[in-house]
Amino acid sequence: MPSAASLLPQTAAEVHSHYPRLANPERYRDPGCPSEVLALSWVQHEWRDDISEAIASNPACPPETVDWLALEADRWEVRLAALANPNLSEHAMLRYAMAPRAEAPEPGQDQQDLYQDYADEHIAIAGNPNCTPKVLLRLSYSPDRRVLNAVAKHLNTPGQVLEGLALGDYYGTEVRQTAASNPSLPLERIQKLLRDPHRQVAQAAADNPALSPAQRAMWQLAH
Repeated sequence: MPSAASLLPQTAAEVHSHYPRLANPERYRDPGCPSEVLALSWVQHEWRDDISEAIASNPACPPETVDWLALEADRWEVRLAALANPNLSEHAMLRYAMAPRAEAPEPGQDQQDLYQDYADEHIAIAGNPNCTPKVLLRLSYSPDRRVLNAVAKHLNTPGQVLEGLALGDYYGTEVRQTAASNPSLPLERIQKLLRDPHRQVAQAAADNPALSPAQRAMWQLAH
């Protein structure tokens, strides 16, 4: 059976003559689809939300198209797909990460409510494998524990941010556990967390891959 990529036009100029063949959104999810085809096909099929979402999620999609879909697409699902795309630029990530601080609350709404409005977008960005330390630092200001948990999980999160998340009882046990298990957490802090009074946090630190096998074995013997 031919691959999805082989059914796609080989140049952007051929897109318009392949409209029926390209109507299936799954073909736009194929990483083998040429980037110029994805860029032009999104314009052609802008009215098809399923195709726009497929294009937005494709790692072969050109960065400028990903950024446009993340910042300008009408459909929430399309924006989320673009925010999770590894080709998303740091500039676009920061636009979302800073959004609550750049807006004025509506009557009866406070700054925390604004953060909640952007929680799904912030979680998608924090889950992006290419999210940068600068963006993750900004996202760590969120009051939403789901966002903080995603920040605590990312390997690009700065060690100082991870230390704060691992130590703060305010953030809850789940966030602390996630931060304690992150190998980007400074080794000295991982070692101290082995003595944390919360068993789940200490266990997460013991399971941290940055800990040496000897230290892990010593902790297991003691517990």
